[in-house]
Amino acid sequence: MKLIILILLSSSLSWAQPTANVGGAMLLSLNAGIFSQESTEGTTETKLTVTNADANLGYMFASGIYLGAFYGSKNQESGTTKPSASHYGGTLGLYSGGWFLNAHYLTGGKLLKTAADTNWEEGTGGQADLGYQMRVGGPFFIGLQITYRSMTYEKKLVNEVEVIGDPIKIDEIFPAMRLTFIF
Repeated sequence: MKLIILILLSSSLSWAQPTANVGGAMLLSLNAGIFSQESTEGTTETKLTVTNADANLGYMFASGIYLGAFYGSKNQESGTTKPSASHYGGTLGLYSGGWFLNAHYLTGGKLLKTAADTNWEEGTGGQADLGYQMRVGGPFFIGLQITYRSMTYEKKLVNEVEVIGDPIKIDEIFPAMRLTFIF
């Protein structure tokens, strides 16, 4: 009886893990998270909406180790200010039993329209994703993750002219839905 339970548990964990039966597999993952906040101070109402979207493409070895490339974007809307950001980099991850942990080195970061005609460039930083995904059919997996991202932007441009000053650092934590395709 214990052997049957162990076999069923083992097969269900391998079923939830996105790996090929022999060797490794290519993975394409798309992640999206939306945050919305409304606040009122006296008669003034403020609404903030932030959308994060990421894409990963890489190879997962049979051991569960993942190596890949990463692209991310962020759009924010608060009144008339609508800043956006983008970044790319490399990913090292570990997948096991449906659980995954990805670490991303991010570079090429741009933060646009933080104020009227103000942009930031030369962004670098890191991101970590921790989550769980399960197979929904064939090569498709769906899951949830929590993401921590830290970016530092070194170059400030006002009206496309570089301005000397301190860098800006942005740390954020957000949940996201994840869709993964294995091929």
